[in-house]
Amino acid sequence: MLRSASSGIALAAVLLGAGTARAASIRVPERIEFASGSSVRAAIQNECGIQTMIPQAIARSASNVELVPGKKRDLELAITDAHGPGGGVFSGPKWVEVTGKLRRGSKVVGSFRAKRVSTSDVFAGGTCGILAKCARKVGADIGAWLQNPTMDAKLGDAR
Repeated sequence: MLRSASSGIALAAVLLGAGTARAASIRVPERIEFASGSSVRAAIQNECGIQTMIPQAIARSASNVELVPGKKRDLELAITDAHGPGGGVFSGPKWVEVTGKLRRGSKVVGSFRAKRVSTSDVFAGGTCGILAKCARKVGADIGAWLQNPTMDAKLGDAR
């Protein structure tokens, strides 16, 4: 009987710990939209899928991230630029830029501009492949920043 009681206490501790970890998680949108007024080509918006790649990369880089649908989130993100003329490596550099604000309730506790540029990658699979590489790096930069957020941070190539 004593063994059952201690097992029950251990289970309760695990469940309470899981609840605490979940409460401490940072809610990140599972899909990022392009900022209003951005001049990102329609082909990039419709074909490359960077809107979901960035949040997935953030979640892989930060263990305290929970991807969520809708507007209930702690990290507000917008893709402000994605430059990728067709032609893969032959049409020059490609980049992805994202801005974000981390909120705790109604208070902004961190903000950033993150950018990654790729000048050539013949193995990336064309323009979308190169932009995907940039998107994954931007997501990793944001995930690392979430471990110690600051105001007005410049991440990756945004310096």
